[in-house]
Amino acid sequence: MKPLFSRVLLGAALVFATSWVHAAITCTSITSTGFSTSFSGTVPPNNVTPASFTVTCNRNLATDPTTLNYSVGVDNGLNATAGANQAALGANRLQYDTYKNPACGGKWKFLGGSQLADSMILSGFTATAQQTNYWGCITATQVLAAGIYTDTVTMTLNYPGGNLINTFPVNISAPSVCTITTAPGTLTFTYTAFGAGQTASTSFQPNCTIYLAYSMALSATSGVVSGLNYSLAINTINSGGSNPLASTGTGAAQTFYINGNMAAGQAGTCATGTCSATNVHTLTITY
Repeated sequence: MKPLFSRVLLGAALVFATSWVHAAITCTSITSTGFSTSFSGTVPPNNVTPASFTVTCNRNLATDPTTLNYSVGVDNGLNATAGANQAALGANRLQYDTYKNPACGGKWKFLGGSQLADSMILSGFTATAQQTNYWGCITATQVLAAGIYTDTVTMTLNYPGGNLINTFPVNISAPSVCTITTAPGTLTFTYTAFGAGQTASTSFQPNCTIYLAYSMALSATSGVVSGLNYSLAINTINSGGSNPLASTGTGAAQTFYINGNMAAGQAGTCATGTCSATNVHTLTITY
């Protein structure tokens, strides 16, 4: 009898699983030049500076959508305190913030509804750039040392395909400024020939940038009116005090006085019962 052989053929079926990942829209950059402005802490109103950022994205496949919705948020910069942005000049700080509208009514931040949302229409497979506006707002009446205040803000782009991060600079120039909040008034002498001496006084208020050195001068410190000699001086009080021809700004109005003196015993040149005459002097603030 012939032996029986049975063969079992085992077929190994190798299954190759191949998957195709559909290319999503790709965003390649988010950029902003930030904002630069000049701001005087002594002069209202608030400073509002427009700026913008640009998002660049592109489609990769014909199946990719032609509209992309995205959002961008920002942090509080490098010098924040209590959630408020601050630009720095050494140890000095200037408060500002970023907003979603020119009325400075909605802060542009990182979380939730405080982000800036926008969309772009993508055509073909070429890169498309979309610009979105924002505003830098600085509250008036801050007391500032003169100089350039700087900060760096980080912005994050979120879109269905991922996210991108970049920064933008903030540069705020606080110039040296002096204004005359209250101008000097009129010094009036009422004098009787050969009579007693007379004094008169008027005040004025310069308002200069904090730490800013400035000087004060009158066009003349003496004069003659109707034949009567008088002298003038800048003083700290209306009856004399020190004679501060130089001072330093505080960021607030500072009060000084121009005091006049007409010595006793002068005859004058009035040939009638009464006479009236006027001299004009100029006050100069130099800084």
